Amino acid sequence: MATPISIEQLICMNEEIAALVRAGVPLELGLRNLGRDSAGALQEISHALATRMSTGDSLSDALRAEEQRLPGVYRRVVEAGLRAGRLPVALEAISNYARELVELRRKITLALLYPLILVALAYSLFVIFIVDLVERFRETYELFHMPIHWSLASVIWVAEAAARWWWAPPACMAVAVAWWMATGGASILSFSGPARPLAWIPGVGLISRCFQIANFTELLALLVDHQVPLPEGLRLSADATGSARLQNSAERLASSRHAGNAGPRFPHAGDPA
Repeated sequence: MATPISIEQLICMNEEIAALVRAGVPLELGLRNLGRDSAGALQEISHALATRMSTGDSLSDALRAEEQRLPGVYRRVVEAGLRAGRLPVALEAISNYARELVELRRKITLALLYPLILVALAYSLFVIFIVDLVERFRETYELFHMPIHWSLASVIWVAEAAARWWWAPPACMAVAVAWWMATGGASILSFSGPARPLAWIPGVGLISRCFQIANFTELLALLVDHQVPLPEGLRLSADATGSARLQNSAERLASSRHAGNAGPRFPHAGDPA
């Protein structure tokens, strides 16, 4: 089974490709060296790309063959950069955005770590305290043959439930931690797969939309500068963002160019998802 590539590994590979392109070094040679100096998913995907390119495949074709491990947004940005003849610029934009996501994820982790420790400690003390306390009260009432009041009966019910289901909150917490670890993959670049719920966090979705719009305008400018027809440039730039809304708007605008219309309004970064 293919090992998923992390966002940090994707940044490393992306910057290596950008440096190789700027230096004019054959990509297959540089990627093969990167594979020898790395491990895990980065080693696997570097070797796979180098092998495919050494047999005559283009960078775009080699990346497309690794679509199970690379986000679609990354592949489409590379294709747009190749078409515009400005691949290093497109790769630099991806690296900058990916670094922002890594830093944002790190800040969220640090912000949640301390409350998570406090909640886990408080829950442990609560379970231990209520189970022990209720048992002592029960023994006291039984020793003096006193009738159990409804309030104590309610507490006893809570204690019994806590003793029976003590594992449920830790299990939910473990699932949440496992999900958070899974969001460190390259899928966070397009907020797909396990990383999709991250876009619901206040501010994170806005950052994603801002990147999509900035990426769209930058790639479109590159394509227009290199004499790519506007309708084709609109479609290619929108595809590179991974945003269905931008893709639909670009398609309508490209189609309307033939009719001489102004076209639809593009989504704004502040618009709701």
